[in-house]
Amino acid sequence: CTVSSPPAGGGDGVVGPKCTFIAKNGGRYTVTATMMDDRGFNESEFTIWVPGGKTPPKRNVEQEEAQIIPSKKDFAPGDVAELLVISPFVPAEGVLTLRRDGIVKTERFSMKDSSITLKIPLEEKYLPNIYAQVNLVGAAPRTNDKGEVDAKLSKRPAFASGNINLSISTASRKLTLSAEPQDKTLAPGGETKVAIEVKDHNGEPVANSEVAVVIVDESVLALSRYSIADPASIFYTARSTGTTDYHLRKDVLLGNPDDVKKQPPPPPPSSELSSRQVQELPIAGRGAMNLMKMSPGVAAADSAKEEKDGASDETPINLRENFNALAVFAPSVRTDSNGRATVDVKLPDNLTRYRITAVSVDQGKRFGKSESAITAKKPLMVRPSAPRFMNFGDKIELPVVVQNQTDQDMAVDVAIRATNATLGSTTPSAEAAATPPQTGGELGKRVLVKANSREEIRFPVSTLKAGTARFQIAVTSGKHSDAAEISLPVWTPATTEAFATYGTTDQNGAIIQPVQTPGDVYPQFGGLEVTTSSTQLQELTDAFIYLTNYPYACSEQISSRMISIAAMRDVLSAFKAKDMPTAKELEGYFARDIQILQSRQREDGSFGLWKRERERYEYPFLTVHVAHALALAKSKGYKVPDEMINKTKPYLKDVEKHFDDWYKNSPQVRWTISAYALYIRDMMGDKDVAKTKKILAEATIEKMPFEALGWVLSVFANDPGSQTEVQAIVRHLMNRTTETA
Repeated sequence: CTVSSPPAGGGDGVVGPKCTFIAKNGGRYTVTATMMDDRGFNESEFTIWVPGGKTPPKRNVEQEEAQIIPSKKDFAPGDVAELLVISPFVPAEGVLTLRRDGIVKTERFSMKDSSITLKIPLEEKYLPNIYAQVNLVGAAPRTNDKGEVDAKLSKRPAFASGNINLSISTASRKLTLSAEPQDKTLAPGGETKVAIEVKDHNGEPVANSEVAVVIVDESVLALSRYSIADPASIFYTARSTGTTDYHLRKDVLLGNPDDVKKQPPPPPPSSELSSRQVQELPIAGRGAMNLMKMSPGVAAADSAKEEKDGASDETPINLRENFNALAVFAPSVRTDSNGRATVDVKLPDNLTRYRITAVSVDQGKRFGKSESAITAKKPLMVRPSAPRFMNFGDKIELPVVVQNQTDQDMAVDVAIRATNATLGSTTPSAEAAATPPQTGGELGKRVLVKANSREEIRFPVSTLKAGTARFQIAVTSGKHSDAAEISLPVWTPATTEAFATYGTTDQNGAIIQPVQTPGDVYPQFGGLEVTTSSTQLQELTDAFIYLTNYPYACSEQISSRMISIAAMRDVLSAFKAKDMPTAKELEGYFARDIQILQSRQREDGSFGLWKRERERYEYPFLTVHVAHALALAKSKGYKVPDEMINKTKPYLKDVEKHFDDWYKNSPQVRWTISAYALYIRDMMGDKDVAKTKKILAEATIEKMPFEALGWVLSVFANDPGSQTEVQAIVRHLMNRTTETA
């Protein structure tokens, strides 16, 4: 509406002109008032929301779907894919883009009818797939707000899009590979050959193909369900489009049909679009530069090239002792002119099935894989199932499984002998352990094993001494026999006991300290060590020397070294170790460390981890820790510049200002650093009981970490108004100590 303001001094009490607005539909409205007078121009605007009412009609241009129907489902390299494109409106102008990790090719076309057939030559470099996308633009009949087509209305802009993934067969890139053993079944330790043959997809032999052959115990692979992948599936994985589409017509807002006046009849449809319409065709790409440079009929750069049987009675029993899981690893076997090769195989002594895996490659772009198996077995087999190790003094029952793989029952004799172990012993003793090393003896049993069944036999075993225990197990039944050997480490007991006592010497400078020998010990191991010291801090000698000689020097490490030196200054003279620095050397270390820290202090009092300049992260804990070292050093009489300490005080007082989002999301870390800062401020004479109580109330005693509670207690010390908090913290710590021992 247009109104005029009343004349000045009219006296009618009207403040200003008014406009009446009635919202016919619900939604958000923007109200704009524009004022002009002889002095100039002004404007004001506000937004109101009207709930309920009728929903405003949709007047935007929605994207429609262009149907794409391929001539067949799968294609081969060199085929010409025929795509039937059906447009929801006619006439239409379109762009066909081939996409594979980016734009591969573009092609402009026109549609005078509702459908058109596009032909796409599928080159071999498109393997294993390429995407075809069609983008159409044109005009369509306009509908009124009721959704009815109204011929009186001018046509609206229209756009549609459709895409399809064209799969291209990789059969031409696959090799037919076979890796078959001459003997499917062998005895443990047996020998055979694996025949390799490589053919292409047409069945022709492939010469000079490189084949990798691996033969591994199937049981080991089964533990992790491991299988070597087919290289063709790795090198020819489906590619993505690698593009993103941007459409502007969806942002076009159509006018109200009631406001559209009669227009002259539209010009006859033309097969050519205006230059502006051509510019508005949607083009997909990876970046703005690609969009600007691309033009109809000009293909983008092609994607990069792609390369890429049983022993006789006279025969001695063969002892099985090689239980390696890997039988063969031949990483590079070349085929001859007939596409064949041979790999010699000698199996370990395992009774198992071996998986033969062969992988071939030719010219860097053709691949194949094959699997087969060899089974190592005997009519009569023995399988010891020993633990991984034993400790000195252990007694175990060694399980031995006897397996009958024939169709007849067997009466099997089982014999076992051992070294560094006693067979049949049930009560190993310290006296037995003290005897000289000897053969552990032999033991035998007879057991009936049903046809195609197995039986478990257990032999009592006890250790003799630390080292290695070896066992040989043999089984025989008529002409069938088998034997196996295993070894187990026998560890030395590592249990130690330590006791400490203290006291003072008598007038003669001596004291008697009785020592009782522990019981139930093995006299051939261990010993008794007695150490005396004028102070228990003697035990810290090695640790202290390690700190003083530590080769790295970030601010936190330097501060930790300063804290240890300052804390132990009063007792360092009692350390008589060979490498202990003298008091003068320690003074030099301290002066050097102070100088390094001073070079890293910033204007706000904080310290950098390695340098003064701002680093990627800020570490509030680091500054509190350095301040701790400075305050403790000053209290112990070391020379510490006052300006260093004074700079840190404001930082410690408002350390929470320097917490980033990570600290804010980690309340226990935040409480701990805040409590640490309060403790250091207290050391510097700046006790802040009020802030300490505030942090304790926020965290609660139950949730605050132990270290933080200790620092809070230190701040509350000697403060009469904090005794209630002190007692509550002490009770909590006593209860927690009891619970956690």
